[in-house]
Amino acid sequence: MLRHLLRGCVLTFAVQASAQDCGFTSIGLLPLPELGTGTYQGWTGGLYPGGSNVPPAAHLQAGLLAAAAVQPRDGNGQLSPNGSMVLLSIGMSNTTQEFSAWQRISAIDGDRNPRLVVVDGAQGSQDAAVFANPNAQAWTVVDQRLAASGVTAAQVQVVWLKQALMAPPAGFPAHVLALQSDLQAIAQNLRARFPNLRICYLSSRTYGGYAFHPDRKEPLSFETGFAVQRLIAAQIAGDPALNHDPAQGSVMAPWLAWGPYLWADGVVPRADGLAWYCADYQDDGIHPKPYGRHKVALLLDAFFRSEPTAVSWYLGGSGVPIPAVLPIGSGCTTPRGVVGLLHNSLPRLGNSTFALGANRLTPGLPAVLAFADGLDRLELVRGCELYLDLNRLWPASLFALVGASGTVQYPVPIPSTPSLAGLRFYAQWACLDPVGAPLPSIGASLWLGPAGQVRIGP
Repeated sequence: MLRHLLRGCVLTFAVQASAQDCGFTSIGLLPLPELGTGTYQGWTGGLYPGGSNVPPAAHLQAGLLAAAAVQPRDGNGQLSPNGSMVLLSIGMSNTTQEFSAWQRISAIDGDRNPRLVVVDGAQGSQDAAVFANPNAQAWTVVDQRLAASGVTAAQVQVVWLKQALMAPPAGFPAHVLALQSDLQAIAQNLRARFPNLRICYLSSRTYGGYAFHPDRKEPLSFETGFAVQRLIAAQIAGDPALNHDPAQGSVMAPWLAWGPYLWADGVVPRADGLAWYCADYQDDGIHPKPYGRHKVALLLDAFFRSEPTAVSWYLGGSGVPIPAVLPIGSGCTTPRGVVGLLHNSLPRLGNSTFALGANRLTPGLPAVLAFADGLDRLELVRGCELYLDLNRLWPASLFALVGASGTVQYPVPIPSTPSLAGLRFYAQWACLDPVGAPLPSIGASLWLGPAGQVRIGP
């Protein structure tokens, strides 16, 4: 029933109009990794010199040496088995939104090194020009956040840097060169402030075609990738202003490399399937909505768990799965408020009373809890989104009636079977309601809750 109901709305329902330019779905450009040795306005693609997507062997080897130096340190920066390694983010509003989404995933990762402390230093409205100033107030905020996390500047050893310019110079390549200059200044500021910083991973922006403001539209976001590319290439070429090797002179910057590359040509999937839809963004078409943030969070998660220069310090946990329910996205706004996802306990092996629920629904109405092995994203109406992958729905759904308090709950007992440890699946509630989001194609209306990733642990 649920599959039929939701597939009907997939075929017939259009996203409501908003301030975004939802018609600007593609610009016909290849992402830098797919552009390779091809060119854009005379500039070669790829993430690294020569159109390559992997660093030159010597630069990679230097990165592996830098990674080996990332070790637990005490507050004074001295090596200590009981110390901490800090991974810090630096950037603007999009950066803090995306990094915060990843922090929730990382916090329940049983494979994460227990000595690693993750701190979000990115801040809204603090663009590259701000962080390029070594005396900016934004750096004081970073220090405050480190202190609040119980760590010091001497323990910061890895940074994820994602930046842009709020008021970029007009035209290509002027804005690229301006951003590159600010990124260089930021890299130098980072090394000056954090003496044990070894590695800085950089990312450029996601798709910007849906931006409301004309001066923020594509190909601006695509072109900013060249600023990161050129900065890293300058270090590889031996620019003394970016030197990271004490054997070559004064150390001016950490070792630089690409983090996850985030741009895709709107709705056109890139090689790994990533695409950006209008509904992934807020009304300005620039800042990501919760599920858009989750897309970047998944890219960050995959990066830190597989990047050769990251696995030595990022992994190293017990490997024991941590039971958790991680909300994903947001629920519809009903007359009672925003629908939330509830769980009564942790999804541990043998927890026969584990249950999932939703609230702020209309009492007495039918609701269904559906499950899937994967996520997708479909906006039914403004602010109401289906997150389950319809092609990976489980055949069984659970039905219940909303209680008098506007809350619905259904037991999802977890067997004691050891092989289930580490299993992850996704769940989402839908409530049929005459005043819900209308689906004219099937003559029904409903409210949706946020999705939840359920991780089973011992």
